[in-house]
Parts: sequence; structure tokens; C-alpha cells
Amino acid sequence: MTIRRLAAAWCGALLLAIPGLAPAQVPNPEFAEVTAKLDSGGTFYLYTDLEGFLTQIIDEMSPIFEASDQKELALVIPIARSAVQALGLDGLDDLGMSTLPLDAGTARNKTYLRLDPRSGLFNLLGATEPRDLEGLALIPQDAVLAAVENLNLDAILTFLEKGAREVAGGAGEGAVRQALKTIEETHGLNLKDVFASLGDEVGLYARLDAQTSVTLGEDEKTMSIPRPSAALFVRVKNATLFETVIEWLKKSGAEIEKLDGLTNAKGYELSVPENPMKFAPAIAATDKWLIIATDRAEIEAALAAVAKGDLRSSAEFKAARRDLPAKVNGIGYQSPRLTEELVKLLDAVIPEVPDAAARRMFSQVRDKARASAAPAGTISVRVNDPNGFLWITLTGREAASPTKPVVAGVAAGGVLVAVALPAFQKALEESKARVCQENLSKIDGAKQQWALDHKMGKSAEPDWDDLLEDGKYLKEKPECPAGGEYELNAVGESPTCSLGEENEAHRLPE
Repeated sequence: MTIRRLAAAWCGALLLAIPGLAPAQVPNPEFAEVTAKLDSGGTFYLYTDLEGFLTQIIDEMSPIFEASDQKELALVIPIARSAVQALGLDGLDDLGMSTLPLDAGTARNKTYLRLDPRSGLFNLLGATEPRDLEGLALIPQDAVLAAVENLNLDAILTFLEKGAREVAGGAGEGAVRQALKTIEETHGLNLKDVFASLGDEVGLYARLDAQTSVTLGEDEKTMSIPRPSAALFVRVKNATLFETVIEWLKKSGAEIEKLDGLTNAKGYELSVPENPMKFAPAIAATDKWLIIATDRAEIEAALAAVAKGDLRSSAEFKAARRDLPAKVNGIGYQSPRLTEELVKLLDAVIPEVPDAAARRMFSQVRDKARASAAPAGTISVRVNDPNGFLWITLTGREAASPTKPVVAGVAAGGVLVAVALPAFQKALEESKARVCQENLSKIDGAKQQWALDHKMGKSAEPDWDDLLEDGKYLKEKPECPAGGEYELNAVGESPTCSLGEENEAHRLPE
């Protein structure tokens, strides 16, 4: 029996041991409905009846909390009940999961969550029937990362107000309204109008320009990567959000310049300092969409995708999508090209990371990226029906897990392209600075112990030979991982790093 099957058997036994999850004594009419959504004959299969599960846990915990000497614990129970109801978790009815290996190193994960009723947080997850996602028309063919979600964005504030009222009563609802009023008075943002102007789709995509590279790092330790670019788009009912953002930018003193020549759109470009990614953020609006991108070129690429052919016409995307439903309520896609670049970048970064914990973290990200890669790419869709949500994911067989209904690689890839590519360099610099500060602290401690042992005053200045003698104070001379040079200075002064003159991260805190 494989480890996966042992784990599945153990999880099943654990679930059966939980009160309320033992086999029903009468036929469960929802069993056939849920299992019909799943794949049988694979490496993982699970069905469990969740009806009343959370409520029962709260009921069983209630006497324990109420009997506690800490009376405030008793307040947790009504708050928990209200929170479960406000979030719609009391509607959790059934859960089904399956994993089926396919050909060419790919596996299909399915997760179906049945609700009765659909309320709270789940009311934000779009329509009750699948649809054609119009946001896909804004994504260029060569995108390496893409996601579009059908969400009821205009209902977010109502959800927050109702949730606050159910959890904390009138005081909670009043707190939300006061916060909205404060934001409007302080920043001039009427969030009620903004949220009311939002439509029912939001998405993002990222591209890598293999013909243009950018260089990260300084001096001899640099790395070149394909230049990334990205765009975020939101469906809107009117221009409220666009006008609000532009007005806020102007009031905040940002330098913005109007973009001329956009096709059926109006927009502005934000002036920012020169940066390694060569980003110059831009924002544009059409009659249906608000688009925020890394630069004007990406705005134009999104607007041109309709005429030039969007992601759906890409052979790579078609191969990844296989026979997944055409009409869905959410979709996420990660190209194998993105995984390849991510692994190459991490292979270059990891040896340069001096901090062991950071090195392990980057190594885990790299290994998971490799494991999750399917030959044609990784793709996930969400399909709504009146009773619940079905997530279907096609991913690498080594990473197949029905407990990850949304593409984990898409999330990681989104961070990579939109944020993490420049952040890798920043993380590396921060790691080196942290090690430098640890070195300075060790040096300072060694100086103080040396002075104490030799009855030296604050003006005494030890040298390296003093501190390294027989390894009594320092076993070896510390080296700044960023290339700085250390000065010991007098006992009454902190040791310094030459990089600390311009970078406070390479100084001991005052």
C-alpha cells in the first residue's frame, strides 16, 4: 500500500471518528449527487457529510468553555456561532474529492463542495450557473500566467456590514459604517459608490519577454531574466472606480501623465523612479473594464488581444485545457514556460542566500514548482451550480492533491511575475543584511567580553588578533555576505560595516 493510500485511509478513519461524520443509518440522498461529480478508480477518493459539522463542534465545546474559570471564554461560543452563520459556513453540506492520473504525467483533481443554503461568503463566488468569461478576451496569447474569476464584487460591502452585524450586533455594523465615513472624510473615497460600480469579473495575467532581459543585482553578483510584465483588470459598470483612482493619485501628489492614442479607452501613466523591471505603471478604462498594468505597452496588449487573438487561441493553452468545460466561473492557468523560468531563477538565487531558513524556503518553492508542473501547463477551473462549487485541476502527477482545488502554481506564479521577481533580489539583500547585523552583534559581544576580561575602558580599541586569540572571543573573523568591511572601533562604540554608511540595514540598531 502506498503512502498516499495509507494517508487517505488514516484521514478516512479520523473523519469517521468525529461525531456527526460516522456512516449515516439512512440513505443520504446527496451522496449520489456529490459522487457523480468525481472521478472513480484513481489514487484518492473521499466523500464526507458535513451537515451541521461546525455547529456540532461548537455545541460540544460550549459546556467546556462555560465551565471554565475564565468567564470571558464563555463569550467565545456566541461569537463563534454568529461567525459561522455570517460566513455561511453553517451551509456546508457535503464534500467530495478525487484524484485520477491521466496520460503524459498529468493528473486530474476534483473537489466538489455542496452547500445548503448558499449564503455568506459563498454568495460572493459568482453566478449559480457557469458562463463564458469575458475577461479572457483581454489576455494576450503569449501570457505565461492567467486567472479570471466570476465574483459578485458589488456585494462585498453588504457582506461585510451584514457579517459585522451578525457577529457584533449593531455596534459591529456601526463600526463598519464609521470606518467607511472616516475613509471618505480622510481620503475622499466613497467606497460604497466604488463597490457598487464594480461588475462580476476580475482577472490578471503576466507575460515574459524572452527578447528583452533585465538584470537584477549589483557588482559581480547579477542575474538576467526575461523582462516580466503584468496586468490586472476588473469589470465595471461605469467610470466611478477609474475616476476615483485618478483623483486619489492627484491628491496624493503623484505625477501622472495622460495617455493619448489608446483604442476605445482613456488612461494615465504614473511617473516612478527608474527600477530594474523598467516598470512605469499605467491605468486605463473602457466602457466595461478597468485595467492596471506595469506599463503602457501592457495596456495596449490587453486592448489588442480581442483583435489579435486572446489566450484561448493559443495552442499551448488549448493543449493544457484539454476537455475541461468551456463555460466556467473561474479559471487559472500557468504555462510550463513560467515554471521553467521560476526554477532557473531559484537555481541561481539559492546558492547566494546566506540565511539557512531563507535558503530552505526558496528550495521548497523550487521543488514544489518542479513537482506541480504538467507537460502542457497547469490549469484549474471552477464550475458553479445552484447547489455548490466544483473545482477541477489538471496538474503534474507528482503534485496531484485534491486538497488543492485551486492551482497552487498559479498563485505562486502570480506572486513571481507580478511581485516576486523583483522581490527575490530584495529578499536576498535583506537576508544578507540580516546576517551582517548578526555578525555585528557577535563582534560587539566579543569586544565587551574582551574588555571585561582585560579590565579595559570604553576608549580601548581591540584589534582582530585580540578577539580571535585561541578562539576565545570569536572562532573566526566574520565576513559581510554583501561584501562590506567591518571596523571594530572602540569598546564604547558599536562596530560598523562599510555598507552601513548608505544602508541602515547594515548597521546595529541604536
